[in-house]
Amino acid sequence: MSKSMSNEQVLLDPGLQIDSANMDQRVFAIELSYIFGQRVVEEYNKAIVGENDAKIMRATLLLAGAGNAMIGADFGNPGSGKSRLMKYTHQVVEGLNDSQVATIPHREDLTPAEIVGKSDSLVRTVKTDEGQRTDEVTKKTNSLIHPGTKVLIFDELNRTGTAALNAALQVTQDGGIDIATKEGLEEFSNTIKLNEFELIMAAWNHYGTLHTHGIDPALVSRIAFGTELGRVPKGKMITEASDQIWDHPEKSYSGDPGISPVISIKNLHLLREFVSLQPLGQEARELGKIAVGVMVESFKDRGIFLADPRLSSQFVRGSQALSMIRGHKSVNEEDIASVGEMIITAKLCAAGKVNPSRPGGSLEEMVEDVFSRITSSVKG
Repeated sequence: MSKSMSNEQVLLDPGLQIDSANMDQRVFAIELSYIFGQRVVEEYNKAIVGENDAKIMRATLLLAGAGNAMIGADFGNPGSGKSRLMKYTHQVVEGLNDSQVATIPHREDLTPAEIVGKSDSLVRTVKTDEGQRTDEVTKKTNSLIHPGTKVLIFDELNRTGTAALNAALQVTQDGGIDIATKEGLEEFSNTIKLNEFELIMAAWNHYGTLHTHGIDPALVSRIAFGTELGRVPKGKMITEASDQIWDHPEKSYSGDPGISPVISIKNLHLLREFVSLQPLGQEARELGKIAVGVMVESFKDRGIFLADPRLSSQFVRGSQALSMIRGHKSVNEEDIASVGEMIITAKLCAAGKVNPSRPGGSLEEMVEDVFSRITSSVKG
């Protein structure tokens, strides 16, 4: 790195080289991750007021990477900024462009062919003066997802049809989608493999709103963590929080907010290499093990099956990425607790178990209940 370059300039320098075996370089990577997280929040502030938890979660997801099929989720009331935040996410990374973003619409009749594309051969026989002529016409269905897609967005996931939900499940499982095609009377499976995703995101409205339903448990397990948008911060009146989110006098949300890139795609990959090298402190390690075990039991009580190895990897990878964004040299208990809240929140909402009308059934009450069980287990 040139001594004349600031760390902020280094983030966008595609020629940056980091030696993962060098301790000083690891500390440097943490410093860059911290700056990256701060700048991501600054850029997102151009698009939406407040909601810092969601912005930090998005930066954490970018750093953790989508290679482990980690899905970041936004949920909340209609109009709380979920789709807006997702729309501009890729703009903070230089090297990602609009053509690499695929948004899956929330239509019940969405077909697999529309998601991944399909070619059908139509054969027709035409009578002519000379006899008969056979014409073959190829009908092409353009795909929403295509090779080269780097960012995948499922908007209003809870209103999406079964075909799209199955596509989301298969994409996050093995990076490809199998679709049935037909030639004449013969049916066969056509597998379309996709390049590795940089980011997979989903959003949906709170349960209890119109056209909401639960999500396949296998897909729930792949949703790593998420943030509720439009939540009233503790200690704030509802009207005060509403003014902050909806009626900020200094912001105008019409048009393009002008979000700028804060990191190159190459350097994002370099920093991702250091996430797995971020050590977990002994106390954080013990807390993480306890938290995972208590979560599994607590969710079982609510009819949610979470006996999945992804849960542990989501805790570890997510807390390591968040720790680097916070500038910590190792993962501590605060990082574990923060990621734990995001994981608990996302999986409860994705499973459709939130019922605000039932005593103890609100999202905040359920998250607090799980954390109280974790705290009790730690003290015990």
